[in-house]
Amino acid sequence: MVTKTNDGGLIEKFFRWAEQLPGSMALFGCGDLCRALVAKYPERFQCVVEMDGKLAGGRIGTVRVLSLDDYLLEPTKNILITDADRQLDYLDWIYRNVMPPNLGDLGRIEIRYHHTWRPAEQYDRKLARTKAALPMVGTLPDQSLMRLMDCVETCLPLAGDVLEIGTGMGGSAFVIASVIEQSGRRKKVYTLDRFTPVSYLPDLNYDQVRKDLERFEFVTVIQGTIPRVFDTLEIGPVSFCFIDMFAFPEILEFVYPRMNPGGMILIDNYNHGADHIHGIPVADYFFHDKPERIIRVGGTQGLLVKHP
Repeated sequence: MVTKTNDGGLIEKFFRWAEQLPGSMALFGCGDLCRALVAKYPERFQCVVEMDGKLAGGRIGTVRVLSLDDYLLEPTKNILITDADRQLDYLDWIYRNVMPPNLGDLGRIEIRYHHTWRPAEQYDRKLARTKAALPMVGTLPDQSLMRLMDCVETCLPLAGDVLEIGTGMGGSAFVIASVIEQSGRRKKVYTLDRFTPVSYLPDLNYDQVRKDLERFEFVTVIQGTIPRVFDTLEIGPVSFCFIDMFAFPEILEFVYPRMNPGGMILIDNYNHGADHIHGIPVADYFFHDKPERIIRVGGTQGLLVKHP
């Protein structure tokens, strides 16, 4: 609880923000600090926002309590996050749903909170939540998992769908679809593979992957061999592409023209041990006469952002 903090000036800090910040204001969290602010400034706050929605529709003092979805219908210029225990959850939701360009007509949005977490805690908590919710991704390296999630989240505001080339067992597609589902945005996901068992994936099975992903109505699993599968693949502009196989020229020739400006291509096997001979030379040569350059990330991956 907020009242257990060792910072004796915490309440005074929030009191100052309530007095000094101009414009409409919302409190995120319904704990003791929130109630103290409402009691002292009953006319200052437009609403209280509660993540779980259990108190939504009620009031704290004279101030209405809204769910996250209801808050999006009447956002505020200022947000005070009073719940220290769920601070990171609120921040994550705010950055994905409230910050421009999502609600750009508000202009600059002020977010204030008491910094209570270690620099690495946001990474650790997000990773733990993802692995607990998505058991399929347990075999993905932590850094690769987080980088994939970050890329998908970064591209969410962009127009265009998502393409994965190299479905494998479906773990990455599950992560991509989950991020999109949680964001509430409408995007289609296309994931394709030939689904032929190999030595390192002996149980690869098209029907099983389709079953694992069927809960996501916006995901299409496609079986086919590159490059022939591209002849029948009808897909519009792309905001994010994850290439989880060697970056053959045919893949890049298909993907690159479809990428929207600002969209990202993440190549998983760009610098994969001895197999880098299939990744770095092919990918770098493809882009040698283009304005973009691939950035090596995480040791084995390559990342590219499409120029305007």
